[in-house]
Amino acid sequence: MSRPIPVRALLTAFLVLFLTTAGQGTASAAGLTVSGPSSITTSGTYTYYADLHAFYVSYKWYTRFCPTSTVGSCTSTWYLARSAYTETGYDTYSRYLTRDCTGGGTKSFQIKVTASGFATPAETAYRVTRLCTIIP
Repeated sequence: MSRPIPVRALLTAFLVLFLTTAGQGTASAAGLTVSGPSSITTSGTYTYYADLHAFYVSYKWYTRFCPTSTVGSCTSTWYLARSAYTETGYDTYSRYLTRDCTGGGTKSFQIKVTASGFATPAETAYRVTRLCTIIP
């Protein structure tokens, strides 16, 4: 006479099979991307987009204004601008930006997004928007 297989054993076997087949969602597989304007020509509201190829994604959007246009050379503090949770991995953030060409035209608005999802470790990506574009 055969003995029934416990439900716990079946669930464990399913999870092992799932992780072996689907993987654990490495950072390179997920690939967080942040897009939006690289520069502005006029003051107005601009939208930024973040996409992490995962399910049940948690986003944290940080922003700062800098006198330079590179992330590494800016010493300004990052401020949390938005926390969001999506089931599909896609999120947006909108911000009113003012064109500013003072200081040699190197000022920028910078965004840092940190995101993680189901079986996907946290990733960070940046987007820099120059606040001064020379209009021909």
